[in-house]
Amino acid sequence: MIGKIVNWVLGNRRALSTGLFISLILAIGALTQLKIDFRFQNLVSSSDETLTTLQRYLETWKADASTFLLIVQSDTVFDSSVDAYIDRLEGMLQAEPTIEATVSYRSMPRIQSSDALLEVSTLRDDDIALKDLRNVQLRTQEIIPVFLSEDRKKTMMSVVMKSDSDDLAEVLPVVNTLREVIETLEKPANLKVHLSGIPALRADVVYEIATNQMLFLGLTMVLMIVMLSWVFRTRQGVLFPILLAAAPVVGLFAVMGFVGEPIGLMSQTYMSLLAVLGIADSIHIVSTFQHLRDMHPDETKEDIIRKTYDEVGMACWLTSLTTAIGFLSLLVADMHILRNFGLYAAIGVFIAFFMQLVLLPLLLTKAKNPIVRPKNVTRMRQIGSMTGSFVMNRVVLSLLIIVILSCALGFSSTKLSIDNRLRDSLGDNHPTNLAHRIIDDELGGTLGLHIYVEGVTTSGTTLISNEVLRACHQAELALKTDPRIRAVLGPARIYSELWKGLTHGREALPRTLNAIAQSELALDDEILSGFIDSQSGALRIVAQMGDMGGEKALALVEELRPKIDKAFEGSGVTWSFTGVPYVAYRGFNKLSGELVLSLLIAALLISCILGFVYRKISWALLALIPNLFPLAAIATMVVLLDWHIDPAGAVLFTLALGIAVDDTIHVFNRVDFHHRNDGTRKTRKILLDAIRDVSPGMITTSAVLIIGFAVNAFSTFRAPQMFGVLGATAIFVALWADLLILPLLLLVSDRFWRQHPSQG
Repeated sequence: MIGKIVNWVLGNRRALSTGLFISLILAIGALTQLKIDFRFQNLVSSSDETLTTLQRYLETWKADASTFLLIVQSDTVFDSSVDAYIDRLEGMLQAEPTIEATVSYRSMPRIQSSDALLEVSTLRDDDIALKDLRNVQLRTQEIIPVFLSEDRKKTMMSVVMKSDSDDLAEVLPVVNTLREVIETLEKPANLKVHLSGIPALRADVVYEIATNQMLFLGLTMVLMIVMLSWVFRTRQGVLFPILLAAAPVVGLFAVMGFVGEPIGLMSQTYMSLLAVLGIADSIHIVSTFQHLRDMHPDETKEDIIRKTYDEVGMACWLTSLTTAIGFLSLLVADMHILRNFGLYAAIGVFIAFFMQLVLLPLLLTKAKNPIVRPKNVTRMRQIGSMTGSFVMNRVVLSLLIIVILSCALGFSSTKLSIDNRLRDSLGDNHPTNLAHRIIDDELGGTLGLHIYVEGVTTSGTTLISNEVLRACHQAELALKTDPRIRAVLGPARIYSELWKGLTHGREALPRTLNAIAQSELALDDEILSGFIDSQSGALRIVAQMGDMGGEKALALVEELRPKIDKAFEGSGVTWSFTGVPYVAYRGFNKLSGELVLSLLIAALLISCILGFVYRKISWALLALIPNLFPLAAIATMVVLLDWHIDPAGAVLFTLALGIAVDDTIHVFNRVDFHHRNDGTRKTRKILLDAIRDVSPGMITTSAVLIIGFAVNAFSTFRAPQMFGVLGATAIFVALWADLLILPLLLLVSDRFWRQHPSQG
């Protein structure tokens, strides 16, 4: 089938060349339609019921994703120059049209009472120095730790932007504005200002991604050119694979531009990923073409091309199919970003194979002899012969080593954890990440766990009933008693402080509707509207916590759930946990089950395909064994480096399985070729010849893939680091598993079936 397609291509060279040129022009036009989309909702499980709750919640209150956090750090904030700087900074920010509000310890509403008066004011209004306030007042009114650290050297200002859009295109201008104001405003000596918060972190992550991609993509291409130059030693041997690397990248992005699929947090990796995938099979085809040309010097280039695809065409189709299956297995994921990544990556793989069927034969017709110089190819053939001979001459010892290695990798893999933390998104020394840690370790925490209460009815004279107010009070107490919660902000706290002021501390809460109404008269409506919305009949409680990761955060939620249930029991309202971090964590932590399911589906489909194509059930089963080693190696590296698997890491498992099986297919294809052409030889000799024949292509493609992945390991950004280290590890282990383990398994399997023909 592959041979017939190539024969048709060779017979229609001029028409296909014209068609490819026109396709390139159309692709360039489609590329101009590409958009960028880094919205949070892409990271959420599409069928998660908490997303619907979050959407209702965001109709009333802004999310953490709309709030920036500024850290002002000095030798002491008990200084008039620091007070003056914060006042000027707030004034400048409030004058910006993109900023809705700012809150600092200077502008935070503060309840004061005396024998004759109860009022709400700020430190700036009263011109009171922070040092004049007692410790108990600082803690009761949540100034410590929300706005002030224990050592009084760091203070925080929250800045809410007017737009609550999840679109990064609207966030980036606000980030630039904030940094410009911070940079231009004159600071007192020894004072530093850091920008953090979810929107700042997201903006910096996208910037790092774009910068890293441009840098490392260029470096990857240079290193691949150097590698191909060393192996093939001709300009054609370098140029042809490089063109086959660029074609699927351009083709896929053109498809995405045409259908309106934007570039997102994960799809931006297509540039480097498809480049290394597109180059792999082209190396096998070019190597085989030159080998056959040396063996048949009198035949035409067209005949050599046909023979080349007759020998390796089916193997290249199977490698493309299995790699695509690995990606398509991500369609079982509930997370939108993973499903789309898998779908379009598979489309890119098929585009790469299409180019190998159409573009590469056209290029080979123009090839001058030689396209590959044999010096380094001969060395790689020798490496293949040596490794094959080593394991097949030491069967028992090799099997024992394999068993021990399998147990070691399997044991370490059991300690793998799937988790996600915002602080892991950037490098440890990134300024935004350093500020993020200060807030988590010394202030109120960067993330909010929101309790959304619905069905709140008014009494006609008050915003909240007595029963609901007491339920909120119990819920807030339950949150405060947990040491992992750094601060609690809610309606009960506001009513409590007011009522204590009115009763001079004799009563903690108003007990009647009249008392509640009396408290509300003393309040500015804007203060209560931050927690109670009378129009929708909803209220909220916000518990501030550090960026502890999804696993610990969800464990905390489950511990708190029965306590909050008890607090609101009999109050006539419904409640639920919500907030951007909570919903995102739920999506991330579903990855473990989805990852296992996708791997099982991919492994089953790949085994069935190989068994069907080669008509050998034993090969279908044996193919899985060496290809489990790269997966176990990835898991082991994650454990050793104390990393966690996040969505990007989860993709690597399916990618590793799809790529690792490629070398297995080339070995199977060559063994099958030798069996069909001279099946009278001993199995050991056939295996040695097969390993020797495929070693140059396997070693070269693995080296190119390792370079393509490993370059990203030098990134300062965690996601590319994981992609680089784990991807290179998987390819390296897969190569040696197919050179050492697979021939041994095929030899042992053949001996078994020969000794037990009835079972075969």
